[in-house]
Amino acid sequence: MVQFTEAFRERMRRKLARYAEMDKQRTTSKIQLVVEKGDEQLSVASVPGTTFTWSADEKGPSPLAYFLSSLAMCQCVHYAEHAAAENLRIDSLRFEVEGIFTVSHPRSFEEIAYTVRIESPEDPATIERLFETAATDCFVTGTLCKSCAVHGRLVLNGVEVQT
Repeated sequence: MVQFTEAFRERMRRKLARYAEMDKQRTTSKIQLVVEKGDEQLSVASVPGTTFTWSADEKGPSPLAYFLSSLAMCQCVHYAEHAAAENLRIDSLRFEVEGIFTVSHPRSFEEIAYTVRIESPEDPATIERLFETAATDCFVTGTLCKSCAVHGRLVLNGVEVQT
């Protein structure tokens, strides 16, 4: 089961309230990172001011895999925010993401499809709203929708839900 402490739940309630205030006017923010090229296929990314790093070397996940995983990881953040703030029980949450891209120039994704598999005793309508909210709140999904087709589907307790 996906678990949230009461302190996390309260922090998410406050965060969502701040976001609701920011939605009343255009508010921008900034994120920075640094990527350093290593030998051969190695590249290492970091966030300035932290010790956190991640890398790609084509022996493990490719940069495209990281790119696609960012959609799922970003949405997972928003699932956690809303599920915690609304006291929703999520027993499991899993994303499957597939991207279709052109290898010839100009190189880009043509379509990204994802499936969200959720196990939960909550009312299906509540989980459908959570599915829509997580996608709508996701910066990555919103940005990708401006450049290619993005389709999500929900499977709740093993049954596909029409969304």
